[in-house]
Amino acid sequence: MKAKYAIPLVLIFLFGCVTASTQSSSSSFQPDYYYNCKVRYSLIEGQLNGPFEFYEPGGQIQHKGNFVDNKKDGLWVVWESTGVKIAEIIYKEGLRNGPIILWYGSFIDSGKSAGHKKLEALNKW
Repeated sequence: MKAKYAIPLVLIFLFGCVTASTQSSSSSFQPDYYYNCKVRYSLIEGQLNGPFEFYEPGGQIQHKGNFVDNKKDGLWVVWESTGVKIAEIIYKEGLRNGPIILWYGSFIDSGKSAGHKKLEALNKW
């Protein structure tokens, strides 16, 4: 049952954090607060560029990745509030691009994605 909700929650958190972070107009890597959560990011000329981190109210990191020209780029990692890693997703120019790994407790799903299309395959081991 837990696995059933993990993918939608990961996607909601990933896309929800971007909206929260764009509300500041700073030009340095700094914390911002959104519903008792801390968001660290860099804005250069009004666009997200550089590292991005989203922390829960208790201080546990929940999302970590990088932006280039306001688009997700490179490896993004997502953790549960308990500190357990639940996802690694590769982005290029704002679109999922390459391997996606999802952890559900004792097993892993993996697949490959290009753009925002569905995963080509999920393998469990």
